Amino acid sequence: MALLLPASIELGAQAAKTERVVDSQRPLQTDLLVPLDPAKLKIGTPVFTKARADWHNASCHVSSGSTVTGHIVAVEPHSRQSKGSSLTILFDTVDCNDHPSHMLFSLFAVIVETVREEDAALADYGVFGAASIQSHMGGGAVPSALQVLGQSQQTSVRSSSTSSLHLPSVLRSGQVLGQKNLLLSVGDGLEGGSVLSSSKGNLHIGVGAQFVLMPRVFSPPEMAKTTDSVSSLPSSNATVPPSPKGTPSISTIEKEPDTTEICSSSCTVASLIDSFGSYPSPNSALSTVPLGYVPREGGKHVGFNHEATLTYIDAANLLFAFDSHKLGHRLQNGFRTQSMKTVRAVLLNPANHQIHRILEWQVPNTGQYVWPLGKGRILVHLGQKLCLLNSHLDSIRELSLTGELAFVSVSPFGSHVVVGVVHELHTHEVHEYLTATQQVEPEEDVDLQLLDDNLELLLASHQSSHLPQVVLLESGEVRTLPLGHHRWRVNEYPWDGKPRRLIDFRSDCSPDLSSTLPGDLFIVGCDSSPLQNWYRMVRSDGTSVLVGHGSSREIDQVSQAVNDQEFAVRVVQAEGTQGYNDSFFKSDLQRQQVAVYRSSDGKQIFEATASPTLVEQSFALSPSGDQLAILTNGGISFYALPPFPR
Repeated sequence: MALLLPASIELGAQAAKTERVVDSQRPLQTDLLVPLDPAKLKIGTPVFTKARADWHNASCHVSSGSTVTGHIVAVEPHSRQSKGSSLTILFDTVDCNDHPSHMLFSLFAVIVETVREEDAALADYGVFGAASIQSHMGGGAVPSALQVLGQSQQTSVRSSSTSSLHLPSVLRSGQVLGQKNLLLSVGDGLEGGSVLSSSKGNLHIGVGAQFVLMPRVFSPPEMAKTTDSVSSLPSSNATVPPSPKGTPSISTIEKEPDTTEICSSSCTVASLIDSFGSYPSPNSALSTVPLGYVPREGGKHVGFNHEATLTYIDAANLLFAFDSHKLGHRLQNGFRTQSMKTVRAVLLNPANHQIHRILEWQVPNTGQYVWPLGKGRILVHLGQKLCLLNSHLDSIRELSLTGELAFVSVSPFGSHVVVGVVHELHTHEVHEYLTATQQVEPEEDVDLQLLDDNLELLLASHQSSHLPQVVLLESGEVRTLPLGHHRWRVNEYPWDGKPRRLIDFRSDCSPDLSSTLPGDLFIVGCDSSPLQNWYRMVRSDGTSVLVGHGSSREIDQVSQAVNDQEFAVRVVQAEGTQGYNDSFFKSDLQRQQVAVYRSSDGKQIFEATASPTLVEQSFALSPSGDQLAILTNGGISFYALPPFPR
């Protein structure tokens, strides 16, 4: 539960039991980073948490996300002799001013139910004002465009509107919220640690539970007044905000029809051809072998890659960039090491295939590294910076990256860009420990920068690395929320308005959302019976432009648009049935099909079929919509599209 405790604490008038006094004026909110189970713990095992908000006293400042460490002082697992279980935790190390310092804290209260951050918009965690942004992101000027967002100069913390946990107005010492049969005794354990216990079986507290800590001070027995302090919450924070008015219950949600799968008169059901032979031949083709492109095909794959990319910068310049497979090197980025590769960028004329320019760049070995921004410009990831380039590949502006690039999200026509950079919350030793104990990459913060189309900073924010990347429309941000029972909701958070619900739909797997047209969303989901992927182009009012029912042989669907009149969809088909997220060999792929549709009603304008490739960005529409380029195993095929009107 996202609970922001106030700094003011009301003390209860109770007799002291020991000389340990809790300084209740400064509660430190932390999130548990490792699960706790007495059966798997021993004395001395470290307990890692991270601060969920800034905290300070006269000698120590703890930044949000800093590590607060404790250790197990005593542990008693469930056994034949003991029906219950218990463990004693002492917190004694905190990152003060970014340096580990010895400071004793008592575990004061536990809130087991955690907040769901999927429904939190960028601005809800935003930092505004020059001083705040410089502190948060390491520098940068703040343009006047901040006024567009209509936000105040402060950091905001948002409570979940979907949680069923009711917060009391007063948080008391030893209180446990969200988990039955879990008891907390504050400061009564060995060495003054707090004791967590369960009367039956082994207790278990999962990652993400909130531990509310209080600093401990030592005073003579005659001065000790209380160890059972009371935290009073203002009435405005007494309870979690109720669910939005009109939000249906789970039982109602299950009965509601999925309107996005229904095609009306202004919608089309996708019907791609099922066999070779009845598709147009390319008007021209360019062999990529003389350019040095040799695709790698060996081994199993779990998805499509960014080994190469096709991008129209403008009508006269097509960028073909690919891994040249030169010997790479490794670049230190924090305590992480990134593998670098050499990308060869070939700028050519799509009409006559004349090569304008060839450059080579160093880029990280995974992930997308080219994003079209419109107006004859592209954004490119080069080493530890992002570069805005013109149609001649000359640099217009650069943005330095302070860490590993997590993602770049671009609105359909490039008016807004979100850059996510991994912000390491732990030391190298803590990171290695968490990875070993959890068998997954530990949660980190992702620092976000919302930029305009000239890479001017509008907003600095952050989110968890476990959340999907931000999806942008021209008008704002959208997020997908799980409703339960395979139901999903998409909310929009406009830059200059109130949040609103866009669409509800059903998918048996976690859906993939992308923004292709200014007000439309391309959604890829799946049905478990029969096993198949489906895809839809959905308007903001919940009606569909295009519905593709898919099949169990379709393993990838991607959409692209360069104007508001049409869009393209690529579907890759396999020779046989493929399960959701199954790995595959290149030889399992049969073909890739690219169809172009009218955005007003989904009418198919054009369709082509080509040999399959493992490249994600394997096709591109020209800005004027009169040409389609498709990357195949041996070259680039160019198709002329029907002239307007269509």
